[in-house]
Amino acid sequence: MRSYGKTVRLHCIAYQIKHGVIRNGNIVMHRCDNPRCFNPDHLKQGTQRENVHDMMKKGRGYDRHGTKNPRSVLSERDVYEIKHFLAFTSYQYREIAELYGVEKTSIYAINKGKRYSNITIEE
Repeated sequence: MRSYGKTVRLHCIAYQIKHGVIRNGNIVMHRCDNPRCFNPDHLKQGTQRENVHDMMKKGRGYDRHGTKNPRSVLSERDVYEIKHFLAFTSYQYREIAELYGVEKTSIYAINKGKRYSNITIEE
């Protein structure tokens, strides 16, 4: 549904009818964990942070970083080897990227610890 040029979800409308205005910066969360539900008794107001915390507490969250991401090109072994190349050889980012079929910005991010920081090499 659209209201004042914005899309408003049905569960938000149901919440507002029973409970009142949604405070600025808040969202409407599902206590029942069913995104299609619009029963106002199953809804509560909170922040996005509270919503994520609730999701993790209930075991519905998942880690999709690094090699756990299904779109990840690199395996843990690849990242280990890349970190080894960076630490112990004179290979350039571009050369390593070509070896593994990724962009040199990915190699840079691995080197700076912005990606795959959980994988370490022994020196």
